[in-house]
Amino acid sequence: MPDVTMLYIATILAQNMHHVILVDGQAEKLSPPDVGKRLLDTELVIINSASMTFRSDVKIVRHLKEANPQLKAIMFGQFPTFFPEVALREDVDFVVRKEPEYAIKDLTNALENGGSKKIPGVGFKEDGTIFIHPEPYPWGDLNTLPFPDRSFLPEVEYFSPIVSHRPWTAAQTSRGCYARCTFCTVPYFSGRTWRVRSAESVVDEMEILSEKYKTIWFRDETFTFSKKRVRDICRLIRERNLDVFWICNARVGTINKDLLKLMKHAGLEVLKFGVESGNQLILDKIRKDVTVEEIHRNFRWCSELGIKTHAHFILGCPGETEETLEDTLKLAKEINPTTVTFNVMTPLPGSSLYDEVKRLDPLIGDGSQHTFSEEHSRGFRNELFCDFTSAELSDIVRRAYRDFYFRSSYFLRQLKRIGSWGEFRILIRAGAAIMLFGVVGET
Repeated sequence: MPDVTMLYIATILAQNMHHVILVDGQAEKLSPPDVGKRLLDTELVIINSASMTFRSDVKIVRHLKEANPQLKAIMFGQFPTFFPEVALREDVDFVVRKEPEYAIKDLTNALENGGSKKIPGVGFKEDGTIFIHPEPYPWGDLNTLPFPDRSFLPEVEYFSPIVSHRPWTAAQTSRGCYARCTFCTVPYFSGRTWRVRSAESVVDEMEILSEKYKTIWFRDETFTFSKKRVRDICRLIRERNLDVFWICNARVGTINKDLLKLMKHAGLEVLKFGVESGNQLILDKIRKDVTVEEIHRNFRWCSELGIKTHAHFILGCPGETEETLEDTLKLAKEINPTTVTFNVMTPLPGSSLYDEVKRLDPLIGDGSQHTFSEEHSRGFRNELFCDFTSAELSDIVRRAYRDFYFRSSYFLRQLKRIGSWGEFRILIRAGAAIMLFGVVGET
């Protein structure tokens, strides 16, 4: 997945006359030494870090500094937002909390011009002393952000099994969320208000992207909070005759069938939902504020209109038992989305679930011992709030994938949908990954 936030940062810094290169080591399959060779002549490295990647991110920063001792490192993202002091006690020179774009712009300008580094949202260490600005950088109007310059991206194919029409790219039209889900960090990171770009701004960017890309994946937490804005976007897409497909996230209960018809006619191909559980008690416990009946209805509408769907489920939720788990696996088959993911509930810093788990077990610390390779497929302190151990949840996730995907009815349905050799290749590639994970537990 192209990192849209990193693209915003690169674009803003370049507009401020900094020489910028963007290295996507994962997409390019680069080793740390390979990355180091790219950065030998740079003065500053900026890295996005989360709890499950922090330890490996620090190792990469250390490796880069060994190759280039003059290098300074700025870290932003989920981990330094919640644990800035921890990050600064490592080889990180500066941290940026919460939304990073303009705080990083001000910080880089200050470093270049010798100005004050005491910028809202910024932390740093100087002469052995750590300083963390008490205020975050003010959240601004998203319409003031420039369109990301995607020429910074490497010339590689980003792969996702839910994207049928390629080449594709990612974009963002809103930030923040006023939902109350206990497992989510977004309200703390980006605010409980929902901040949006105007419909005109969104479609202006789509028009530019449609010259190169066939699909745009909107990475908003929820694209459909405002039906009026969605209607305006769809109207503008059709008025400009844009020939582009798009994918977005919807929250169950924020759509109706008439809106879905408009979205379909404007190029919507895949609608992604965070379903989480098939048991109403579990949905209530995690404060999802949706009903199982609404879930059925939303997926039925999409099926009737020929809109592909992707459903996210979370296993090992607070209060999860064998009975509630079976309700979830049963619901997955009943709503029958085009694709599905089963993740393990993880208490992430910044969520109310993490706060509760930390009260029960302070040894959870900063959460960084739960690594990227384990996220979504292995439990992390789940035995404190559900009936399953970490090892049991790993087996349950693999079983969930097998039960959903290894059905003859599902296989035949997917074969009927294949419209090109490219789609067939995607199906084979995704199917091989599911087979490998579902059977032997490897990805």
